[in-house]
Amino acid sequence: MLTRVLAALAVVATLTAFAPRPFPRPGQKSSKRGLAALQGTWIVTQSRPGFKGSTIRSPYTRVKIEDNKWTFLREIDGRQLSSISYEITLDDKHNPAHIDLARILNTRARTSRVMMSGIYSVEGDTVKILYQTGRIRARNDTTSTATRPTSFDSPPVNSYLYTLKREKK
Repeated sequence: MLTRVLAALAVVATLTAFAPRPFPRPGQKSSKRGLAALQGTWIVTQSRPGFKGSTIRSPYTRVKIEDNKWTFLREIDGRQLSSISYEITLDDKHNPAHIDLARILNTRARTSRVMMSGIYSVEGDTVKILYQTGRIRARNDTTSTATRPTSFDSPPVNSYLYTLKREKK
């Protein structure tokens, strides 16, 4: 009898161990992370510096993310034209997830890198990115002099918050 009970418990434990993940509850937001969640063209719905009561009108109307490249788009004469581009590096092991944006600047005097360190969150078709810019570094220096924000609730001075909405095709 004891053998049958133990065998039945073993079967039940085995079946539940390999059961599929349940479907999300209705109304529950999915929060994807990683480059796959950021791919596409995004409309800039809000851009502001990280201090209270201030809003700026960004000259950039959209952001296009392809692979690991972030490109600001400007609308000129009804067309979306590429502007400044950055290389994206993500670290999703943190909460909120970390994002670094790097831009290579080539001048006659030197080649340097601008690093911006920030955090991001994806909720459905909305992305929030809060970052701080650092000083210009030598091109091969991948460290950032920017202090990474830790929360969207209390953005540090000299930080920038972008709220993006996925563009519908």
